[in-house]
Amino acid sequence: MHVAVDDCSRVAFAQVRAAEDGPHAAQFLLAAATHFRSLGVHIERVMTDRGGAYRSRLFNSALAEIGAKHKVTARRRPQTNGKAEAFIKTSLREWAYFQLYTTNQERLEALPAWLDYYNHHRTHTELRNQPPMTVLVNNVIGQYN
Repeated sequence: MHVAVDDCSRVAFAQVRAAEDGPHAAQFLLAAATHFRSLGVHIERVMTDRGGAYRSRLFNSALAEIGAKHKVTARRRPQTNGKAEAFIKTSLREWAYFQLYTTNQERLEALPAWLDYYNHHRTHTELRNQPPMTVLVNNVIGQYN
């Protein structure tokens, strides 16, 4: 699963892709940028680990296409990218392994509804018990403090 989490609001975008290689990482980044743009957010920086997919020519081209700078996590320090790591743990606990799915396809089909719940309804104590989308909307229209 490829994930993108807005640093301020924690709005998340995720896709399950066939591979963790340069082409799939680049396609995901472009899809994430399109998604966030539809919410009024322009991606300025992208933080990733040091995996080969994120050092590929295609990924760097995608970064240039969206006009974002690339930041990488410190070696052997996944907590550097804490919001994404926290989102992954939450998604495993509340979506992927929350219930018994009879097939992986069934699990994948449940992802969009869970993402909607996460972004629009699940509150976060770090966000003053608001869901991420509420914080994002208030920030985009200039009401976040």
